[in-house]
Amino acid sequence: MNRNIERMQQRMNTLGVSFRPHVKTTKCEQVVRAQLAAGARGITVSTLKEAEQFFATGIRDIVYAVGMAPTKLPQALALRRQGCDLKIVADSVACAEAIVAFGRQHDEAFEVWIEID
Repeated sequence: MNRNIERMQQRMNTLGVSFRPHVKTTKCEQVVRAQLAAGARGITVSTLKEAEQFFATGIRDIVYAVGMAPTKLPQALALRRQGCDLKIVADSVACAEAIVAFGRQHDEAFEVWIEID
């Protein structure tokens, strides 16, 4: 495992990419810590529950890699207000508009990544 982690990180370094491995498969803090120690910039999650769990262990740089449903914005806001450097994804104009409206309503500027297919 450690050899694979090192090999992947070296490849990302060669490409000049900030690596944020997806944790949905391992869901294991020890594996994530090894990836971060090797040079990963942060992590990627599929659920806000995963984000909460890894943030509780001290991992701050987290990408929620699912188009943000407006109903989940309060949960994302709570994480950010606790100090989580959470990045969220907009996968449509309607999604982006909902994030902007919610952010204005709650005086929060979310870091939003745009999904392009």
